[in-house]
Amino acid sequence: MTDASQLTPEQETLAARGRGYLDALTPGLPFGAEAIAADGAVYVWQLGFGGSQILVGDDGTLLFGTSALSRDAMLDSWRSGRRTPAADLDAAAAQRRDA
Repeated sequence: MTDASQLTPEQETLAARGRGYLDALTPGLPFGAEAIAADGAVYVWQLGFGGSQILVGDDGTLLFGTSALSRDAMLDSWRSGRRTPAADLDAAAAQRRDA
């Protein structure tokens, strides 16, 4: 896995977007990040119990997953074309803020 400090500036922008979504949904956990260059994405995950994960594509698309999914399962879903609408993540984050 790539250390977040080794991400290109463009990849770091994608990782920051992913961290923003994850922190809005499950705040307070540290993050890991890895460039998945062959898939045009950055994989971001939260470290610790209950953390989530997200893939952010260089085209702006997203795939959210809970901690129950393995990294490989996330990548398989990504490669098969599955995506999470940003509006769904925005709504979930807003609901959490309002709770």
